[in-house]
Amino acid sequence: MRQRLGLAQALLGEPRLLLLDEPTTGLDPMATKDFYGMVDELSRRGVSVILCSHVLPGVERHIDRAVIFGRGRMLAAGSIDELRESAALPLVMRLRSRGIPRCWSNA
Repeated sequence: MRQRLGLAQALLGEPRLLLLDEPTTGLDPMATKDFYGMVDELSRRGVSVILCSHVLPGVERHIDRAVIFGRGRMLAAGSIDELRESAALPLVMRLRSRGIPRCWSNA
């Protein structure tokens, strides 16, 4: 409830900029879904929302750009697609057929 109260306070006065640090910590799954729906709506209205989160899969559908920090330094910045491309991570898929493991890779 403390987290919900903090979010409600942040929205008072129709802000043009919101800075939120780990805003979904302590929220149940439904409240988290509602929160991201609210973030999407605020973004459509032109509100700038800056989210700090350790959970990229939770926020990636709701952000335009990401900045990744490590040890106090900016390591990367860009859209999710740009970050994926610049990281050049190999794609590995493992499939099992009739109990025989097989592996394909683009590396």
